[in-house]
Amino acid sequence: MFLVTYDIEDDRKRSKISKIFEDYGSRVQYSVFQLAVERKVLFQILERVAAVIDNSKDSIIFVPFYEETVISLGTPKNRIGSSNKGSVIIGG
Repeated sequence: MFLVTYDIEDDRKRSKISKIFEDYGSRVQYSVFQLAVERKVLFQILERVAAVIDNSKDSIIFVPFYEETVISLGTPKNRIGSSNKGSVIIGG
């Protein structure tokens, strides 16, 4: 599972990138997605994303996570993790 966050300057590119991520996972916050994919699928995603972004202006960070416990403050758009077992949700 990967948590993905991005900072894309151009609105059209940002929209394309979010649609790519929606094909593979769920939005957690405006520019943050959770992707429950195998590493080989991750490479397919990377290829699709690389064809859209401008490496000199845009930034995308993929963070693998395997922990069952996620700490969340406030009310996230969607719960992070494959289940809420062991999750700590504060104020949500």
